[in-house]
Amino acid sequence: MNRVVRWLEPCSALGIGFVLNLAVSVAAWAGVISPRTVDPEWIAVAGAAGGLVSAMVHIGVVSLGPEPVERRDVVRAAIEGLFAVLVGGIVAAYLGPQAGRFFQDATPSDLRAVGFGIGMGAWRFAPGVFGALKLLSNPATLRDLALRWLTSMRPTP
Repeated sequence: MNRVVRWLEPCSALGIGFVLNLAVSVAAWAGVISPRTVDPEWIAVAGAAGGLVSAMVHIGVVSLGPEPVERRDVVRAAIEGLFAVLVGGIVAAYLGPQAGRFFQDATPSDLRAVGFGIGMGAWRFAPGVFGALKLLSNPATLRDLALRWLTSMRPTP
């Protein structure tokens, strides 16, 4: 059962993401969103939707897991879900329009899809990034990394 739950999380997130991205594409087709200009706020909305999908899947996995859960765990998952929506929207609002520099032929709908993907992944990678920043904020760690890098540049005979 644990194997099924592990595969269910990414597959359900991709399915819900596809439906939400289709809804944004329909809004663009209906004229609500301009298909010709890049709207950073709609990229942020797409990122927040990606964070929402990630949050829904996380809450579902926590509450429907094989073990009985306490109310505290579900509330914690819901609070983490709110932060997932915020982080997804903020990171996508910044990185989504920047992706247009790398993909010259990207349409605004492509950038919204990139924003959605960034929103889904931002919350998953945020703890690792925060941990790396915390580790790198220590001057002794930076010194050790610099010394290792400098000593590795010795010429080999």
